[in-house]
Amino acid sequence: MHPLRRKLSSQELNQIFEVFMGQLRQLFGLKSTGFYKGSSGTSVLLASERGFTEWELDALARQHACYNLQQCGTTLGSLSRLVQSLPRMIIKDEIGKQVSL
Repeated sequence: MHPLRRKLSSQELNQIFEVFMGQLRQLFGLKSTGFYKGSSGTSVLLASERGFTEWELDALARQHACYNLQQCGTTLGSLSRLVQSLPRMIIKDEIGKQVSL
């Protein structure tokens, strides 16, 4: 065995991964605590063994989908303005029929 290497116990690994999961959750914008404080008091939310609950993954997926839709709209708007600024641009008739503004 290499002199600088040492084996970590399962308890040490567990502590390390708790910190890692907390930091990963913060990167995704999720709270690292296991509870949510509402106006009526404290509601305890059960944590998943994987580090993320199903509803948190669902919320992240929806947030990402909304961001992609906004970016798509922005990109299409930019392309539309670009095409409109080039009046002499040649467009095939079959493509022109498919695009309606």
